[in-house]
Amino acid sequence: MSNTLSANTSQTVCIGSTGSTVSGDAFGTLPTGLSAGAYQWAYSTSSGGALTNISGATGATFTPNTANAPFSTAGTYYLVRNASITSTNNVGVSNYRATNTSNEVVVVVQNAISNNTISSAQTICSGTTPAALTGSSPVGGTGSYTYQWETSVESATTGFN
Repeated sequence: MSNTLSANTSQTVCIGSTGSTVSGDAFGTLPTGLSAGAYQWAYSTSSGGALTNISGATGATFTPNTANAPFSTAGTYYLVRNASITSTNNVGVSNYRATNTSNEVVVVVQNAISNNTISSAQTICSGTTPAALTGSSPVGGTGSYTYQWETSVESATTGFN
């Protein structure tokens, strides 16, 4: 069995969200004397680094969920799926278990962006200058932010437009 992961092998997930299901080839029909052992998903925080098993992640597929460790913390995670096969037809020796490790999957977990806040509302009278608007910049994410100011005018007949 090649144990190749092919679906959703590179993804970015925001804290508070669930990623896409990672999958690939799975155990097919095995020759007599071999039985499918188990799957165990593991992760590292560096490519090719020491692996830590993900508790309860023992299926053929895996969906990263930021509600569960380790994905509850922002960072880059390198996932692998270990697939094991056990022999039962050995003569004169104990059964053996072979484990094949898949290719790496990269899951980047990012903090959600917090909305910025603008100073309190104000009433602006004709012919006066409004107080300066102040606020805080968004927190989290990557790249640059674009701002767009919007206004609304209260009409005596229709309310805010």
